[in-house]
Amino acid sequence: MKRISILFTCLLCLLQGAVDVSGRWSGTIGLAAGEGSQPIQLVLHQDGTKLTGTVGPSAEIQPVSLQDGSVLSGVVHFKYERFGVFTFDLTLNDNRLSGHNVPLEGQPSVTISVERVAD
Repeated sequence: MKRISILFTCLLCLLQGAVDVSGRWSGTIGLAAGEGSQPIQLVLHQDGTKLTGTVGPSAEIQPVSLQDGSVLSGVVHFKYERFGVFTFDLTLNDNRLSGHNVPLEGQPSVTISVERVAD
């Protein structure tokens, strides 16, 4: 029974590390109410479950650093500060990350949808 437990734990560790979202991602960010969208580019660097990177309107303009980033079970979590602190949970599906912020009181609901950019 102990062997099964150890094998199961090893398998879980492998599965968590199987997703790598490192690279450039391009798409849109907009209000969930559909009131318009803006271009967005994410440049992500993953080390195990830790995620760092930058965000901006283009690959050349990346003024904001991601904070508290992680990748667990296909969910990409990060914060960034731009006109307030925004926290996002994005889900990886094929080569697309999509999701929304976790709004604080008074914040609008914002969605992000980006696709991996081939290098």
